[in-house]
Amino acid sequence: MTEPDQVQGADWEAWRTVGCGVEALHHVLTQADVDVNLNEVLRAALAADGYDDALGWRHRALVGVAAAHGVPGEIVSGLDVDTLTREGGGVWLVSVTAPEQFACTHLVALDSRDGRLDVFWPQVHPRFGGRFLADPEWFGPKMTGRGTQFDVSA
Repeated sequence: MTEPDQVQGADWEAWRTVGCGVEALHHVLTQADVDVNLNEVLRAALAADGYDDALGWRHRALVGVAAAHGVPGEIVSGLDVDTLTREGGGVWLVSVTAPEQFACTHLVALDSRDGRLDVFWPQVHPRFGGRFLADPEWFGPKMTGRGTQFDVSA
């Protein structure tokens, strides 16, 4: 559990190397036109006990932070590429594995509302990150099957 004094003093730069969940959620919130900065998202996520040293960012806590900003989300298990684009797509946080970059799972934001996989890959490492269109055949095998769909029109 994160101690209250750690939450108040939390600074994005100090969390950058493990901040994928916060940066991806910030991207989702900006898609919903929410005006919030990374430090505010970080502090809210930590206050919700959103980070576990062994597991990383907790989807449920991130959903709570988004909901507090008026952006409801629903956790989805068994997630695959077809689900991402079904019924008009959506805005997602998706857990991926990236063994070439990280030794653990990573959270990315994804917008599939136009049927394409527009990925925002948080730049937690100086050489990796940014926004790009992903090939479903490349992206699909990286998915862990867990994600959260957000209603950015709420």
